[in-house]
Amino acid sequence: MTRLVPMLRSLVLLPLVVSCGSEVSFTANKGLDTWAQKDVSKVDLLFVVDDSASMSEEQEALRDGFADFVEGLSSSRVDFHLGVISTSMNDPERAGHLLGSPAYLTADDDYVTLFKERVILGTSGSDKEKGLEAALTAMSPANLAGANEGFLRRDAYLLTVFVTDEEDCSDFGALDAFDSDACYEQSEDLVPIEQVLVDFQSLKDDPDLVQVAAIMGLPWSECDEAWPSERYRELAVVTAGYMGDICKRNWGNMLYELGLNAGGMRSEFRLTGRAVPSSIVVYVDDTEVPSQGNWWYEEENTTVHFEEKAIPARGTTITAEYTIQPGASEG
Repeated sequence: MTRLVPMLRSLVLLPLVVSCGSEVSFTANKGLDTWAQKDVSKVDLLFVVDDSASMSEEQEALRDGFADFVEGLSSSRVDFHLGVISTSMNDPERAGHLLGSPAYLTADDDYVTLFKERVILGTSGSDKEKGLEAALTAMSPANLAGANEGFLRRDAYLLTVFVTDEEDCSDFGALDAFDSDACYEQSEDLVPIEQVLVDFQSLKDDPDLVQVAAIMGLPWSECDEAWPSERYRELAVVTAGYMGDICKRNWGNMLYELGLNAGGMRSEFRLTGRAVPSSIVVYVDDTEVPSQGNWWYEEENTTVHFEEKAIPARGTTITAEYTIQPGASEG
């Protein structure tokens, strides 16, 4: 499983299996992607929110769009644990502690109000945004036996959502003597993504119960204030997680999709290859689904979007067959 990460940039003429039920293959100029809608009854949901100086508007967008997240989550009818932490790791006494009381929220709490309060973290946090390190610290044995006791359930689906406009700087102390520029200039000292994937998957009995998603800077983002977050992106790709563009002004659709993801479902499926749009054929299980009135293709992000009424049901398998555009192999 961990060997997948370095292969992500060279998906040409090679069969490859991605975790969380996403299968990808290329034969000549043909692409074939397969995904599964999970049958999830419980989810442990961790939001890791950047609290550095540039994140005021983004925290507000997350707060204001939470109703859309709840709509997606509610449609899946799952038993959830919902927690929030920051990307700052400069207070060893509280590093990775879930914010607020109770430490995590359930459907029995006033979770909408309490979540909105928790994601407005302020902007005085560290400029070394260690999101991956913070998440793993939150789910360390010490915190799960202490401040975060009860949050993580071995048999529940784990979705970790990162919200940040910077690259991850998880170094476990290797860059303590340097300023934040080292996060980019000395990236070889950061904890390898392959190891992070192993650490996340070790939290569950079934590694396919682990998914990473992010609202972040993407290679195609169109705002000056967001840096592409390649480390989060690699984890999202290898765990078939959702990737949202932090530069978007309205986060409603992104958060609705994340809400679906939290219940193990998706309405958006990103093709690994850059497809000729007219060549795409989509199947749910073994039945071809016509595009008209059911799904549409966003060429810029190589993504198939299902209309709300046509979102594939739990337990189904979604397949896309297509012709790869000449000279293009990866979306």
